[in-house]
Amino acid sequence: MTYKWDKFRKISEETVRVAYVDVDRSIKEAAKFLGINKQTLVRALDQYGIKRKPRSWNRKRTNKYPKLQDREWLAEQLKTKTYGDIAREVGSTEGNVADFVKRFGLKSENPISDGLKKKYPEGMRGEINPNWNGGKYHGGNKRKYIMARCPDHPWASKQGYVLEHRLVMEKEIGRILQPNEYVHHINGNGKDNRIENLKLVGKREHQQIHLGSNNFQQAEIDRLRRILDENKIAY
Repeated sequence: MTYKWDKFRKISEETVRVAYVDVDRSIKEAAKFLGINKQTLVRALDQYGIKRKPRSWNRKRTNKYPKLQDREWLAEQLKTKTYGDIAREVGSTEGNVADFVKRFGLKSENPISDGLKKKYPEGMRGEINPNWNGGKYHGGNKRKYIMARCPDHPWASKQGYVLEHRLVMEKEIGRILQPNEYVHHINGNGKDNRIENLKLVGKREHQQIHLGSNNFQQAEIDRLRRILDENKIAY
C-alpha cells in the first residue's frame, strides 16, 4: 500500500512508525514508500520526537562489508593503507571506510596527511609531484635561467639540477664543460637555449661581454660590492 501525502493533513505517528521505525527502511526509502519527499518525513519525525536511525541500523549496508566491521582488521590496515586503498580492497567507498573508522574511534588527527605518507612513503618527488614540470624550473641569478634535472651530471646541484644552457652546449661539443668555461646567451635572453643563441667563452671574455671593456676594473669592483651588500657582508 502506498500512502499519498495530503498537504491539508498531517501524517499520523502510527503511519510514520509503520513506514519507517518498524521496518528496515532508510528515511529516503520510507519517504518514497509514503509518496512524500524526504524533508516532509524528517519534519514528521521531529514533530513526534522520533529519533532517526543511526547508520549502523542498515543490515544490508553493514553485512555487505563484513571486514569493515572488524575493528582489529581495520586498525591493522590503517597502518599501511589509505582510505582509498581499503575501499578498493573491500569494494566499498572512501566515505564508508571513513564512517567505520570514526565509529571505532580510529580516526587519525590528519587523515589526508597520513594517507599521503602511506601512499608515498618516500615523499612526492619527481613525476608524482603535482608541481612536476618535466624536470625543469626557473632558477639561477634572479631566476633568469632554466634549470634542468640531470642528477648524474658531475656538476649537478644537491637537488640534481644543472643549468640547461650548459647541457645544450655539452651535447653540441660532445663533452662536459669545466667550471672555468661559460656559455653566453647571444641575444641576452637567459631562457633562450637554442644552440644558435649560445656561445662558449672563457671567464674573462664573459665578464667583458656583460660589463663592457671600458672601465672593466671599476665595473667589476662595483659588482662585487653589490654582492657583499646583498649578503650583508661588511668590507
